[in-house]
Amino acid sequence: MKKLFFVDIDGTILDGSRNMKKVSGKTRYAMRELKKENNVFIASGRCKGLLDPDILSLDTSGFVLCNGAYAEVEGKEIFSMYFTKEALDAIRRVVKKYDGFVILEAIDEMFVDSKQSRAYREYMHSWGSALDGFAVGGEGRSDYLISMIGFADRSILKNVEEELAPYVDLAAHKQYSSYDVNIKGINKGVGVQKIMEQFRGCDQRSGDAAVRGTSGRRGQLRARTQDLRL
Repeated sequence: MKKLFFVDIDGTILDGSRNMKKVSGKTRYAMRELKKENNVFIASGRCKGLLDPDILSLDTSGFVLCNGAYAEVEGKEIFSMYFTKEALDAIRRVVKKYDGFVILEAIDEMFVDSKQSRAYREYMHSWGSALDGFAVGGEGRSDYLISMIGFADRSILKNVEEELAPYVDLAAHKQYSSYDVNIKGINKGVGVQKIMEQFRGCDQRSGDAAVRGTSGRRGQLRARTQDLRL
């Protein structure tokens, strides 16, 4: 009976802090061998537009992306959840109030409200990313699955958290004055469950990059940084 395996990207099969910027040959081989008898999925906070060709070229059965807000099996979307208008309005209102920036991510495109804010320029400089990596605008779209916000002034972060708490779930970045902004109640575990529901009759166990099962708060997968081994 086939099993289901879910493999994270950042800090697992890729890790910039250890100069692991490409999928290793060992991991690529192991995933290919694993998929011969099982279903193997990529599970990540990234949206599809942020997946490198190196990741997309892996032999997988599908994806759980945008921290669980989107799932697909063999190229077919089976689940997606978008921010409500109320949540989007709250995000934009708080970012404007505290002179921050917001990056809104649809499955295929990412938009920043402005590249001119001090917070955005400082964050991108620290992050090592090009300032032209995102398009400006996106106000006319409503199909946003995940977001990121950042601020130059750390003293206002508690206010930001309190004001956004009724609308979204925030995950703070350890080294920066910024957050991943998730749809209320959505996490990787939700996307994993949606895929598992498509495979009734399978041995419904999910594994991390070392094929050792899952752990972590709120149903999210715990990443282990190492080559995938069979």
